[in-house]
Amino acid sequence: MSTTPPPLGPKTLHVTDPARADIDDALDYLAREASVRVALDFADEIGRSLANLADVGHSGVSREWLSPGLRMTTVGRYCIYFRLTDTETRIIRVLHGARDVGRALFDDIAGR
Repeated sequence: MSTTPPPLGPKTLHVTDPARADIDDALDYLAREASVRVALDFADEIGRSLANLADVGHSGVSREWLSPGLRMTTVGRYCIYFRLTDTETRIIRVLHGARDVGRALFDDIAGR
């Protein structure tokens, strides 16, 4: 992976299948444990946050220690892990902040 950062500016948003599954799991959990309204509010908030990430083009903090090129930002208690390319903001995972994350969660999708 290149050490040159991707250019600034808006990028196409790409949400990976693991990230979609993470979001679905979070919505199911919130609807079951809190309320449907809380889940819908979270869905709106995560949608706005993902669109903003793609629009800004650069954001978040480095999580290189987990996987090359990985960055992270937060939405409430959830962490959005993503990578930037010249043209895309790739959402890799969306995990609760209390979750113990390790390299294994990101290794199989490092280059995708």
